[in-house]
Amino acid sequence: MAWGTLDGMTSTVAMLPWALLLSALAGFWAWRAWQAGRRRAAVGRLGWALLPWALLMVGALRLAVRVADAVVDWATALVFSPTVWLGAALGVVSVALIAYGSRGREPGAVASDRSDPSTGRTKPATRARGRSSGDDDLDEIEEILRRHGIQ
Repeated sequence: MAWGTLDGMTSTVAMLPWALLLSALAGFWAWRAWQAGRRRAAVGRLGWALLPWALLMVGALRLAVRVADAVVDWATALVFSPTVWLGAALGVVSVALIAYGSRGREPGAVASDRSDPSTGRTKPATRARGRSSGDDDLDEIEEILRRHGIQ
């Protein structure tokens, strides 16, 4: 887009309100920083206030507005689409199932390495017994838990 062509001028004129709005917002932001005594922040924000005019003059403001419009369209379709919400719910369920499935051994499962490397045979499954603590009350509780299948 060149400043000298008629087509470029109409495009530039159409982007003037955007440049003015963005520049005014950044200018207000800079003014607030200046009033608060933060001079360095105010100078940086003044730079942000001038940026929309630079973008307008090189033709990049129209591109920025089109990108922002596309992002808003995508976000609107994301929020208001039942298909997207169903996909998000399925994603959460699948992550939960994967996390549950990879948590380790199931309760009462045997050690994962049951093969004997010398013979290549699988050892029979054996349940590990709890160690006796020497305390009769704890031994009794462990026995009750073992009878109910809880270890």
